[in-house]
Amino acid sequence: MNSRQVLAPLFLLLISISQNSLAQFYSYYYDYSFNRTLVSHVNQDKAKVLEENISSRTVQVNSYKKNGSLDKSLISQRYFYNDSGQIIREEYYSNKGKLRVANTYTINGNGRVVKKETFHRKKTEPRFTWEIAYHNDSLISELHAYDKDHKPTWAYRFFYNENNQFTEQRAYKKGKLSSRIEYEYYADFSKKEVRYYKDSLELEKTFRYDCGIGNSLLTEKQKDTVTRCSHREELADGTIRTIEETRDPKGRIIRSVNDYNKEQKWSEYRSYDAKNRLVFTSRREVISEGKVKVNTKFYHRGRLNQENVSLESTDSFKFYQRSVYEKEQLKSEYYSSYTCFPKNN
Repeated sequence: MNSRQVLAPLFLLLISISQNSLAQFYSYYYDYSFNRTLVSHVNQDKAKVLEENISSRTVQVNSYKKNGSLDKSLISQRYFYNDSGQIIREEYYSNKGKLRVANTYTINGNGRVVKKETFHRKKTEPRFTWEIAYHNDSLISELHAYDKDHKPTWAYRFFYNENNQFTEQRAYKKGKLSSRIEYEYYADFSKKEVRYYKDSLELEKTFRYDCGIGNSLLTEKQKDTVTRCSHREELADGTIRTIEETRDPKGRIIRSVNDYNKEQKWSEYRSYDAKNRLVFTSRREVISEGKVKVNTKFYHRGRLNQENVSLESTDSFKFYQRSVYEKEQLKSEYYSSYTCFPKNN
């Protein structure tokens, strides 16, 4: 793992999504929530920031040579907070210590993000801008994306039912409707079906969540419908296991297994290819108070290709306080420090 990998948190997908149609993005069979991402991201450190009266935080990266000596010590990220503990600016640096991307957030009086601007390197004008409107001042109803000349590129509208569940999403390219996504739910609020329409009318793909593993629906040859099957069960030791099967772009069945044991304080994720060979595994386990061991393995055609072991803090605010080992040798360390506001007397 290198610092460049660390610089790719999920919320930066907003950059790529603004340049491509959501229909294309969703063709990779993933759900994405602007609401969840924007809201949780700016508030991710809120409790700790308010408790410690923190104004900014810096993430430092130490990289080591094969002989164990220090190779580089660089700043990888910086975060700045408002009086409410929300992120208002964040900076991401390259593995050479140079500023790559900076994001700023404009937040209204109700604590909602109404604008996000992305700056490249040391540019003073934003490369991308997003303006956001809300439904009932809680869920995003519209999102408008602009380029560096502030010309509109993409716009999205979001619709909800009386239970505030996501029911429809529309994407517009330069003012013209480009794609539409519909969500349908069961009475217990679980997802039933997701339908993707090209140019708002032509049904392109349908994801159905109404079958379990082993159901014949998934083994049928499907040309127009992509079926995603989920199955959840509790094992004898209390482990909650979730298995999900779908198809890759070539129509072959692939699956993932996620195990979680709250009592024993561990979780494990495994993904398999179309030949049922391991592709990736990640196991997290609390080994002592405040410390988590993470074992990550990458496979090529079912054979172990790379293995990393990390020791991390369980404090979410200190997520980047971790040491990464490869073949039992220390490879890199990530840790954060922060600056506090002056205490008011």
